[in-house]
Amino acid sequence: MASEVTISMHTVKCLMIIGTLTTALWGKNAITPQVRLDRELHMTVETYSVEAENLLQAVAKFSADFQVPIGVEWQLSRVPYKPINMKFAKTSVFQILAAIVAVEPTYTFGESNGVIHLSRVTLTDDKRNFLNIQIDNFELSSEYVFHANNRLRRLVVALANHSTSKQELGCAGSSVVAAGDKVASFSVHSVAVRDILDRLITSSGFSIWLVTFPEIPSLTPNGFFASISVFSPNLSESELPAWDLLLPGYDPVRKQMGIGWKQGSWLNENDRSASAPSDTPDRLQ
Repeated sequence: MASEVTISMHTVKCLMIIGTLTTALWGKNAITPQVRLDRELHMTVETYSVEAENLLQAVAKFSADFQVPIGVEWQLSRVPYKPINMKFAKTSVFQILAAIVAVEPTYTFGESNGVIHLSRVTLTDDKRNFLNIQIDNFELSSEYVFHANNRLRRLVVALANHSTSKQELGCAGSSVVAAGDKVASFSVHSVAVRDILDRLITSSGFSIWLVTFPEIPSLTPNGFFASISVFSPNLSESELPAWDLLLPGYDPVRKQMGIGWKQGSWLNENDRSASAPSDTPDRLQ
């Protein structure tokens, strides 16, 4: 009897170990941002339509509709970008994205770290792009992502803009963005700024990181492109470069929350009013 009990307990322990390892392996694959992204991109959509003022607005709507995290490197232009009006039937999410981005041949997209990267072709690999700066170490320990994001910005500004002291740095962003904040913990080593931003949005309620470059490039004292913030457009030169984290549903062109998902056009509260609004929000071209 004793031997039977011993064998039974040994068998139970083995099964528990196997079960634990299997669960751990399956769980790791299931929650990986890259796995989630791949699954979403390969989904087939019966019908979908998107109507937007430009590519930036279209990908913001796409991101919210399909819960796809996107990193955007956008360049302003006095020449308006092309409007987008498309309808799809029995198409994969990836094909929808590819068709949207193809409207602007000067832009390209790829994926890394479970995040779609949309960028002007000339920006991505440029050594003057601060997103390519290598960071030796960056850690979060039960820290709000919005707070960590501002900590990262201080670090980047210190590296890209040697004329800046920590006391001069402001806080880019707004209460609209901070409303989607979450606590996260992670540690990364020897990675680019772009990779850390990817990790921030895949660890939080934010759906997009947006870097906005002026049409005519300006350089920081250390020779990096100075980007601006949608939420804090009046930051001094000593506080650049800057970027923004956006919530799902935020319209970066009209600079307000959008509504009416998967209904074709991007509808806003002002659009529902019978009369036109007295103030037309600033648009990001």
